[in-house]
Amino acid sequence: MNKVKEIALKKRAMQLMTEKRYVEARAAVKKLLKAFPADVECWFALGQLQVGLGEFEFAVESFDKACQSPSPILPVALEKAVDVCIQHLPKKSKLGIVFASKLVKLKPESARAHFCLGFFLFNLRLYLSAEANILKAVELDPENVLYLNYCGQLYTYTAQIEKALYFYGKTLKINPHDRQASLCRLMTYNYADGVDEAVVIDAHRQFGVTLEKQFAQLESFSKPKNRQSSRIRLGYVSQDFKAHSVAYFFKALIENYSKERFEVTCYSDVEAPDQVTEEIKCKADHWCDSRLMSDEQLYKQVRLDQIDILVDLVGYAGASRAGVFARKAAPIQVIYLGYPNTSGLSRMDFRITDEWSDPAECKEKRYTETLVRLPSGFLCYSPNPDAPKVGELPAMRDGKGLRFGSFNSFQKISPQMLKVWAKILSAVHGSTLLIKAQPLHEKMLCERVWLAFEAEGIDRARIELSSWTFDVCGHLENYSQVDIHLDTFPYNGTTTIFEGLWQGVPTITLAGDSHRSRVGLSILTQVGLADFVASSEQQYIDLAVRKSKDLVALAELRRELRGQLYNSPLMDRTRFISELEKCYEDMYSTLPDVENDTDL
Repeated sequence: MNKVKEIALKKRAMQLMTEKRYVEARAAVKKLLKAFPADVECWFALGQLQVGLGEFEFAVESFDKACQSPSPILPVALEKAVDVCIQHLPKKSKLGIVFASKLVKLKPESARAHFCLGFFLFNLRLYLSAEANILKAVELDPENVLYLNYCGQLYTYTAQIEKALYFYGKTLKINPHDRQASLCRLMTYNYADGVDEAVVIDAHRQFGVTLEKQFAQLESFSKPKNRQSSRIRLGYVSQDFKAHSVAYFFKALIENYSKERFEVTCYSDVEAPDQVTEEIKCKADHWCDSRLMSDEQLYKQVRLDQIDILVDLVGYAGASRAGVFARKAAPIQVIYLGYPNTSGLSRMDFRITDEWSDPAECKEKRYTETLVRLPSGFLCYSPNPDAPKVGELPAMRDGKGLRFGSFNSFQKISPQMLKVWAKILSAVHGSTLLIKAQPLHEKMLCERVWLAFEAEGIDRARIELSSWTFDVCGHLENYSQVDIHLDTFPYNGTTTIFEGLWQGVPTITLAGDSHRSRVGLSILTQVGLADFVASSEQQYIDLAVRKSKDLVALAELRRELRGQLYNSPLMDRTRFISELEKCYEDMYSTLPDVENDTDL
């Protein structure tokens, strides 16, 4: 192709791009590239066209070709490739790292370049690997709330809670109305060790007051008349109608509610539906895929559906719908199951709990809601039907010494928690500890954990670190390696305690004075293991040491625990649903007997 023809074809391609005739323009550019395969400008143009046509993977390849040799277009091409990976190819973080690394070398003083590299590492859950770049981004652009929020999340996921709260606090000083920082800070407070409970509660209340100020007080509700059905309309809002911990407990509810007395609608914010989603969907009377709805849209839908009792199963433990409840979408609003604290909303009427998690002497001023305590406990467990059989006690089966385990989320494992576990290992000769948590696939984080134990005099060979097992049965099989499960505090486990019990593994827990630190007490008391509950750190250590010495008793308990759990109130669906539905009916009875003619 001669120069004149080349120039003409380039002009033609540019004209077609200007006229948004992208398909024809793409053909013209590809024709040029056959003749000039090293022309970086043509590769760049092709990449832009492919982005416009939604051909994102091809676009990244084209931008990559545009970056193969130094040219004025290089930094722009790298930035475009990074943008495509961030915005359109969330599963291509490894590829994004390649482009972002080159961009950092090219523009070492660019805050955005450093953040993008940190972002891709963060997406791969390489949190400590991402730390340096995200911190550098903050250093170069200290007022950028996006960068600050990512620092907060990074430190939350790596159990550096004080640092996480610091960065969320910095964000809120810059922008007091930053929703992400507000919600993340509330959830992170639940992991905090040593923070005054009054501070935690005050943060929730302040958030609630600020949020509710955005919405005028709605008209009063009352019992609707002229309905074809007299059933109470229940609505459940959750992002966790899927293979998730919440589903273990929601299953008993959705499979056993009285269809004569209640009409159930599930408002599902599930991003990736699965088999569990379909099972729940089939059991509900109505299903609303609300994931793409704004809070305002979901609020209007709930009002249109004339829901009597709306139940929040998330709180601030994920994709919060606080904006729906702050608008007062239903006459009765309840928070239950998914969040271990108050909503802070004056328009959230009730919180479902039990006497162990929130004893009668509990200071009600901690909650903006009225506490409703289920007599037989607020949890009803449904084990995985494919769970493996209970195996022998590992310490007796393998003869390698007693093995402790921790299966709780890593956010709950504070530095103080590691010190307490180190004291247990020090006191129990030959014992080992298996810590299984998602972020522990990162070598840097594993090294940090091992160093923490070595600082307490525990050889790293006694500490096995394992990441998540995404196969549920494979995950449950890991309990067969553990003799005693060690709970976390101040934020206890829930699903992990139940999983352990079902697989014959008892948990030692420490009961504090807040809901999140008393769920272990609630579970173990009801299954007949109150003697595994401590009330202080030293008692927790002493319990672990004492229980580890009687292998015969542990072996016997292992054989009996599954049946013990099955026959306890914790798996008595009939009793549970009876108590829960009575609570709902009592709540509904508080509404005045006047027709509700509120305009929607």
